[in-house]
Amino acid sequence: MIIKLKKFVKLSNGRNKGGTIIFRRRGSIKKQIYRFVDFKMFLSRFLPYIVFDISYDPFRNSYLMLVYYINGIYSYRVFIDGVKLGTFFSFFSFYYSYKGSTCMLKDAPLGKDVCLVSSTFSKSIFSRSAGAFCFVLKLDYRFKLALLKLTSGVKYLVSFYNYCAVGKINNSFYNNLYFGKAGKKRNLGYKQLVRGIARNPVDHPNGGRTPGGKVYRSFSFNIARSFKKTGNKKFSNIFACKSYIKKLLI
Repeated sequence: MIIKLKKFVKLSNGRNKGGTIIFRRRGSIKKQIYRFVDFKMFLSRFLPYIVFDISYDPFRNSYLMLVYYINGIYSYRVFIDGVKLGTFFSFFSFYYSYKGSTCMLKDAPLGKDVCLVSSTFSKSIFSRSAGAFCFVLKLDYRFKLALLKLTSGVKYLVSFYNYCAVGKINNSFYNNLYFGKAGKKRNLGYKQLVRGIARNPVDHPNGGRTPGGKVYRSFSFNIARSFKKTGNKKFSNIFACKSYIKKLLI
């Protein structure tokens, strides 16, 4: 039985089945092929594997590595920063803290980068985007829990039987990209944004020669001003009076 790792995706450019635009400022993207990524990493828990190829994925902000297992199965996995082409991983690679090796959280190196942290026998749920990683701060062998700290500073308690990958996701400079010209963003699927006031009156509520005397509205004709200027001020005054009276009584 041969399972395909790639699938051609028909692009909708922000339109639904009827052809009406439901997401604006999308379109002009190139044809894309979706690659099925193995986030569970189930076979890598039991079989040695080798990094066979490194490829670009248009559907995510990090690269992928094509992994070849010893039993002849191929699969796509998220590329870990520092892994070289042709690297061989065995059962005990995580003991030497090899980047890209998979292990349980109880065997992960404390205080070092880990990523692709999964729930038990399920797909990865933490640290999956470009440059993402987290730390294993502490292990509790009594309750079988691991304390994770994400780069945002949020801490989570998860089972230390969950699997992870040693290292961090590659392409950490993704958010610092400089496109240089509009054509690059058009190839990625971003359409240009035209101001409403620069359009004709038939195309947008704000359209016309001058903005004088107009109330700025959205494309769907809703008022687009601050709620402080357009909201009902009676309720805010009532709450302010109540809080002021409470302070006087105290």
